[in-house]
Amino acid sequence: MISKLLGGIANTLVMAFMIVVSFALASFVILTAYEIVR
Repeated sequence: MISKLLGGIANTLVMAFMIVVSFALASFVILTAYEIVR
């Protein structure tokens, strides 16, 4: 029971981390492209 709960929490943390990383990468790419275009 507890291990399942911990697994769910870890899974959620990994998902949130992936989302944050993808957002950071996307914004970085957009900013870089903006600098190049300008």
